[in-house]
Amino acid sequence: MSVLSLNADNIFPKVIRIGYEGENVVTQIDFNLKRWITEYGFGGVTLLVLRHGDANAYPVALMIEDGIASWSITKTDTAKVGRGAIQLKYVVGEKIKKSPVFDISCLNALDDSDTVPDPYDSWLATLTDLSALTTANAQAAAQSESNAQASAELAEQSASAASESASASAESAQSAAQSASQASESASRAKVSEQAAQSALAGMTFVSFTVDEDGHVLITNSDLLGTTAFELTESGHMEVTY
Repeated sequence: MSVLSLNADNIFPKVIRIGYEGENVVTQIDFNLKRWITEYGFGGVTLLVLRHGDANAYPVALMIEDGIASWSITKTDTAKVGRGAIQLKYVVGEKIKKSPVFDISCLNALDDSDTVPDPYDSWLATLTDLSALTTANAQAAAQSESNAQASAELAEQSASAASESASASAESAQSAAQSASQASESASRAKVSEQAAQSALAGMTFVSFTVDEDGHVLITNSDLLGTTAFELTESGHMEVTY
């Protein structure tokens, strides 16, 4: 038996669970009345029980032994599910002492049935549960397959994008190589042009003019000038004869 001990003077902050609906003589609550007995003398005690949904409380007479009043909870007390209340009433002659009101609760229980279920009904119910479970598993598998297909498509798209990027990079590298080759060719052509210019410059024929110690201008013609002649006139002008 489950036993809960309480002091009749003290407030209990929790709801007291007296059991499940229909339980009988399996739970007991002991109330300590020793201070009341010492202060007021020996008397009689009654427990007022208010069940859930009842308009009025009903009295339960309790026996006192060694200063303890015990309430053995019966199926009458657990007949109604829900919250209720209890309170002790201690009487010594004309003196009446009451305890705090304690909140109680009776919990719901499954209804008893005298009818044994048909084996076919039980088998059908089990089959229905298994069918529902199989359907749920099939749906989960289909969803997993769909997710896998989507992941594969994404992976293929990523691979394609990577291939395109690699191709673009290769084309860029090829273009850069071609540009470098063209630059090298341009530099080579510039070098050849420079050398040709130097060669042409080296092959050109010049006329030299010098002044001697007496102040006379000496004109020296290159043989490559042919019949071209230069002469300085008395007036200081240079005449060129072809």
